[in-house]
Amino acid sequence: MASRVLLRNCAGAVALALLVSACSGQQPPPPPSADRAGILFVNLGEEVQSKPANEQVALALSSAIEFAETSNDVGYPWIDPATGGLVMSAASAAGRQAIDAAGFSIPYTIRDVKHGGAELRQIMDDVTFLHSRGVPKSELIYSTVPDHRDNRALIVLRAMDKSLLDYLARHYPADALAVKVDPAGAGGAPASGTIELPTYGPGDAYPAALATGTIELQGSCVVLHDTTDHLLIWPSGTAASLDEGALIITSPAGPTLREHQKVSVGGGEYSQADFPRAIAGIPDACQGYLLWLAAPAWS
Repeated sequence: MASRVLLRNCAGAVALALLVSACSGQQPPPPPSADRAGILFVNLGEEVQSKPANEQVALALSSAIEFAETSNDVGYPWIDPATGGLVMSAASAAGRQAIDAAGFSIPYTIRDVKHGGAELRQIMDDVTFLHSRGVPKSELIYSTVPDHRDNRALIVLRAMDKSLLDYLARHYPADALAVKVDPAGAGGAPASGTIELPTYGPGDAYPAALATGTIELQGSCVVLHDTTDHLLIWPSGTAASLDEGALIITSPAGPTLREHQKVSVGGGEYSQADFPRAIAGIPDACQGYLLWLAAPAWS
């Protein structure tokens, strides 16, 4: 299918007021303002989405994510790690009706949430432009990803900064935000060395669709970034590395690419269930994305 892609705690989730006193043992700061008290803090390494148990669940999850990101009445879906079941999110009575009318192919439960996926996606996209707008300390923002478990926009920071948190809470609903601090960038990615890329073997009949976006590193996942992020599946022989935290991608069949570079990538959109070739090397942390098959030549 053709797709438009354009760039853009000591406990599980705690109020930020507890961060310094509970996790570092240092003198606690003054009580937080009411504006930012609702932001959640997520531990580094803490999973906010579980791996689907099988291809049927993976396909339903991918469809549910796409469904949520077009609606203000339906929030992000979540795989309950205790049961492996699909949990849908309704932000309104209309959202419950829309979920039931969508005809998902597997059983699911519905939870109530405060924000729809379209609103959360808009927040994530907007946050990526804060640095270009000159917002102080916004260079600390590494990436934005959905927090499926808590139905929030998860903002990954290289370091905690009170003034940046206050800015975020003033401009976005605090109860729609989650924050994770990763000094290495995001997802434990090292400052240098290689990144494991999911790849596919050679074959014929590459799809004719074209997607335009930017190459981004979200944790250990290399994605084509836009209103819907796509995990890029590269031709065999493609390699990625980090040079002082900067992502570089090289391939015998295409040009060298760099993080944040705008590119047009020929290929096609898939879920893992309907991908036409065998895939090697999808990290567990990268499960749940829609996939984009990058044809051998891109620009």
